[in-house]
Amino acid sequence: MSVTSPERRTAILLIGAALLALAFLQATTVHGIGVEEDSVQYLSAADHLLRGQGLRVHWWDPGSQPFTHFPPGLVFGLAALQRLGLSAEAAAWWLNGAALVALTLISARLAQRAAPHSGHAGLFGGAAVLLSRDILAVHAMIWSEPLFLALSMGALLATVRSIETDATRPALVAGLLAGAAGLTRYVAPTVIGACVLSLAILGAAPMARRLRRAAVVAVLSAAPLAAIIAWNARHGGSATNRELVYHPMSADHLLSAARTVYHWFIPDGGWIEPAMLVAVGLAVVWVGAAWRRSRARPSFRATPVAGIVLVLFAMGYVAFLALSLTFVDAQSTPDERMLVPLVPVAAVLVVAVIAEGLGRAERRRASAALGVLLVVAALVSVGAWASDTSRMGLGYSGPAWRESRLLARVRDLPPAAVIVSNHPAAIWYLLGREVVGVPRLANPNTMRPIPAFPERMAVVCHQADGGAFYAHFTSRPPAWFLPSLSETRRHWRSRPTVVAADGVVDSIPAGCR
Repeated sequence: MSVTSPERRTAILLIGAALLALAFLQATTVHGIGVEEDSVQYLSAADHLLRGQGLRVHWWDPGSQPFTHFPPGLVFGLAALQRLGLSAEAAAWWLNGAALVALTLISARLAQRAAPHSGHAGLFGGAAVLLSRDILAVHAMIWSEPLFLALSMGALLATVRSIETDATRPALVAGLLAGAAGLTRYVAPTVIGACVLSLAILGAAPMARRLRRAAVVAVLSAAPLAAIIAWNARHGGSATNRELVYHPMSADHLLSAARTVYHWFIPDGGWIEPAMLVAVGLAVVWVGAAWRRSRARPSFRATPVAGIVLVLFAMGYVAFLALSLTFVDAQSTPDERMLVPLVPVAAVLVVAVIAEGLGRAERRRASAALGVLLVVAALVSVGAWASDTSRMGLGYSGPAWRESRLLARVRDLPPAAVIVSNHPAAIWYLLGREVVGVPRLANPNTMRPIPAFPERMAVVCHQADGGAFYAHFTSRPPAWFLPSLSETRRHWRSRPTVVAADGVVDSIPAGCR
């Protein structure tokens, strides 16, 4: 299909907007791309890979372990760009930047297909994703979400294309992209399931052809994730470094999810929040009333394929998270990061509804008012995020960590000393020194106590003959699964040698005597 002039102009405008977003991202991350605990695992694994040591990671326990807690897709990408001479941070920034541009263009195409009667839905859809605070926030961090978002949304777009044209090639592209998404995050079965189910039940092709195409895509997309799980089981002893334990979702989980979705549309804090809440609420009521007065009634048969595919993915993603929180990962919270794959879906669907409303005289004013209000809310949210990020930085890249008095004193400890910490990732990243995490009281993923906790504490006593220190940071709220400072002192009989505003360094006597 030839590209028409309006489509070409839209593509040019979107690419320009994406490049402006990259410049904006660069300007706001003046302290460097964001790094936190998960980021350090990816960086450590890439470092081991570049050293020829395979997929291994130094994390909490002494030495290195097989890298199984996350899929290795981001690690492979970081290592590949570092081999070209980029630093780890630069490699992550360029990966995220490419993913942001791709996500923008893909979201625009999905929005256009979800609102086929609108000439500007694509432009609005791509812009809505770019204006999302949560989208920009994850692209400012060394996380796997940016790659996953681009790959998964690309797979959904290719699936839509295959269904609309009854073509096999886009279905194969969808399988490859969904398979690549499986290399980045374990939640990829939601993408695979949405693609396979959509190919099987949607479209005008004969049932036999749809089922054959869906089966091929299922095998093609599931193969990479299956290979990773098999490797994990062989080298790490478990499929995903997690246990199946029943821990039901709590009210806090539901409140966190509701709060996150609420702030997709309403800016956070200050007088602007209640004002925008009232304005957006009135606009939604206005749109609903205009829709009811309209003679045209929505129906499932008239729903564009893109809308159905996106809804299937969203439903599968929510169900997967609920199962994960209930049986696999009690530590996770349905917050801005965990729910970010739903942001482009929500943006595309909301834009499609508004764009279709703009095409009908009886809905035009209400739809335009709602669209303007949502744009204002997005700009306020992005502006507040940019201001905070420019001032405080992101994670270990921010001034608070880089100028830490406690880290400065840890840097001066003897090279042969054993160092234990409640934030070993910060010391590894900022000082380049491998330290051991303080033994845990419980497994954060299962919430079960660790019976061997006293024995693990005693191991540190045996290692203290050559000099051992405990660096305890107080700059973050204490984790419930880690011992308190008073408890470590009770076990180790340690005494403070350095006291700083952001923590203390305790000296652990030989044999803890």
